[in-house]
Amino acid sequence: MQDIVWLIQTDRMGLRELIVKLRHSAAMIIGNVVLNIEVKPPQFANRPLSLLFRRHFFFAFKETLNNIRKHAGATNVAIVIDISALTLKLTVQDDGKGFESTAPAHGGQGLANLQQRAVLLQGTCQVDSTPDQGTTVRFEVDLRA
Repeated sequence: MQDIVWLIQTDRMGLRELIVKLRHSAAMIIGNVVLNIEVKPPQFANRPLSLLFRRHFFFAFKETLNNIRKHAGATNVAIVIDISALTLKLTVQDDGKGFESTAPAHGGQGLANLQQRAVLLQGTCQVDSTPDQGTTVRFEVDLRA
């Protein structure tokens, strides 16, 4: 419920607040897994973000971390948030079980949802995984979306 309330707030909801929310949520979702979060550059200009941008980016982030928690069996997760003038890139890498990326999905919509959210934000989502070697999700979107 807190996430929904946060998402519908309109005053002072920009890039800085999104990054703070991502950091806080990652720790809550991942739990006891070793978590490293890097924001590049560490100092960045704040900018307003639309409600739809925050919604889709935040839910893609949560979907990625929930997949790790539920399926990966990871012991380490590294998150890099790369901010440029025009794009916001999210890279999430885990050392979990991985999966055969050519295998059909087993009933879940998580990966399809990530792709859909990327398209809605004029971006891309790439998922690379190898059995027993972990998974990397790269989510890159246009900050003007």
